[in-house]
Amino acid sequence: MNVTLGARSLETFRNFSALFGQEIDLHQVGCLFLLGTPEAITAFEANVALQNALGVPSRVIGVDEARRLSPPSCPGQGVKFTV
Repeated sequence: MNVTLGARSLETFRNFSALFGQEIDLHQVGCLFLLGTPEAITAFEANVALQNALGVPSRVIGVDEARRLSPPSCPGQGVKFTV
């Protein structure tokens, strides 16, 4: 349900000007989740599959790509990231 609600909210934000006559200066930058245990990574991979099945493009990335996308948020090696 959270995935569907989030997708609907984002669609409203994208069309805010047409719907409400007011510009909100939306900048879509995505989300980055930092995961520190194998169990958290496994659970999140299932969430990513669900998000994609519901039409929300999501992916799991490695440390190097996370460092490139968001340098200030990079901890040590061995942690997976999702975007």
